[in-house]
Amino acid sequence: MYVMRINIINISPEHSAIWKVAYYLFLELKKDKVVNVSFIDLWKTKKVSHNNILRGLQLLFGINLGLSKKDINFYSTPLLSNTMMKNNSKKNIMFIHDLHPLLYLKDSLYWLCKWAYPKSRNADLLICNSTSTKKEYIKEFNCTEKIVVNHLGIDNIYFKYEKFKKNRKLTFISIGRDEPRKNLKFMLQILKSLNMDFELYRVGSFDKLNYKFIKDNNLTNKIKVFNNISEKKLIELYSKSHILLFPSTYEGFGIPPIESMACGCIPLVANKTSLPEVVMNKNMILDLNVDLWVKTIKSIYSNKSFRERLMNFSFNRAKRFSLINHKKRFLKILKNIN
Repeated sequence: MYVMRINIINISPEHSAIWKVAYYLFLELKKDKVVNVSFIDLWKTKKVSHNNILRGLQLLFGINLGLSKKDINFYSTPLLSNTMMKNNSKKNIMFIHDLHPLLYLKDSLYWLCKWAYPKSRNADLLICNSTSTKKEYIKEFNCTEKIVVNHLGIDNIYFKYEKFKKNRKLTFISIGRDEPRKNLKFMLQILKSLNMDFELYRVGSFDKLNYKFIKDNNLTNKIKVFNNISEKKLIELYSKSHILLFPSTYEGFGIPPIESMACGCIPLVANKTSLPEVVMNKNMILDLNVDLWVKTIKSIYSNKSFRERLMNFSFNRAKRFSLINHKKRFLKILKNIN
């Protein structure tokens, strides 16, 4: 029996979105007999500096990993493009998570991406996490060949639809860093306008301006902030919440909406980039209008049958994004390039 040798190569911090993609794919592939898979975590090795400037220089010049020419290499980010070119294996696959640093940032990471991302075209295959990301990549680099979509997968431990009971009080969850594209100021404006008793589980901190907004609008006692929590705790918070508030203006894919759906928590997302493609339900995809979000929230919470229909839809939709389905699509893609 032919066994594929695959190296999954990561350079992102543990538990980051890109690390999750690489590591969870590795864990799922390990279960398959047709694959001999290794996880090369450059973030944890002495090969790569944690000093931003030195690491940037290493990525510019590329890192020789001494990999076998018989292997298939899966690079988790285009920042590894020159490293890919220094490790000329049987097949090189580049994963495209999003183009946000290249399109919207103007810092040192932007300049590194501006240099590295175009070189990703030298891969034998480009895998994008969404059709939205694929369209962006094609538009930016005029690359229409050897580029496919494989939606991401989440671990089976998230499918806890009935393990935890929902709180009686209207409960929201918000997850992600506080940066402009996550649009947390808009979320806080919704909460300010919501004339109801509610609680928000905030996984991650707020910036100073948003903390000031919270204080000035008497929202402090309605928000519980969680940092550095375990996956088990995150699943519990999803499962106790009625609604995920996710008004992000840019996502390459958007993992939190899928995680929430698997836990029976209804995601409300902005009608932007990949989010409509992921959620696929017009009742949960909203234009960025505060009154519209408030009206939708009240409708979901007050109408039990409507809420349960959305929960059932969400749970079944999330199954499309299980890790095992992600792996099956990945192996099918590999067979087509061998």
